Amino acid sequence: MSAHPEVRCERVGIYGGTFDPIHVGHLRVASVVKETLAIDRIIFVPARQSPHKDEPTASVTHRVAMVRLAATGLAWASVSTLEAELPPPSFTVDTLRMLALTLGRPKLFLIVGADVLADFVNWRMPEAILELATLVAVGRPGSVLEIPPALAELTRADPTRVLLVRCQTPDVSSRDIRSLIREGAAVSTFLPREVAAYVAAHSLYRGSASQAGEPSAGP
Repeated sequence: MSAHPEVRCERVGIYGGTFDPIHVGHLRVASVVKETLAIDRIIFVPARQSPHKDEPTASVTHRVAMVRLAATGLAWASVSTLEAELPPPSFTVDTLRMLALTLGRPKLFLIVGADVLADFVNWRMPEAILELATLVAVGRPGSVLEIPPALAELTRADPTRVLLVRCQTPDVSSRDIRSLIREGAAVSTFLPREVAAYVAAHSLYRGSASQAGEPSAGP
């Protein structure tokens, strides 16, 4: 037996997005990836503005607050405001570099939706991203979970840089939830309880001016 046993490198999942709002599907994805890949902890990284999406509806302050509420009580979850505090847009390669340094260079897993795979090679510095982290693509209801030819070519030397995980989640998106709220429909089954209360308290996604501003001070 070796006198110096190998120390296991911490396995950290990075789950970024606009989270506008964060919902039970996001939490289910995080939980399934954690269990499937034996990940020690998952860091949610709310983006101020994604280069791949339209401008979020709710302010970054509100969205960070909702992600923090959703992560409350999950011993394996934490929230990074790295992207929220930087000028937009945020690029994944920069975020991973900074997190790798601040976290002590653990083994990183970048969690994305299956829909990302087709366009991943067009992201900023995709090769560098795959050097920094293993890409974990999660297939949700109705999604096609397969590695497209361009990405397969990019990872030909090491196919394990991309992992595919299937996950059964409620068939709902943040966009769907925003639409339901505008229509006055109930969304409590799609949001963590604390997040639903926050959305109602701040009249988010109803066309109120408060959704774009800062949370008002409580009593």
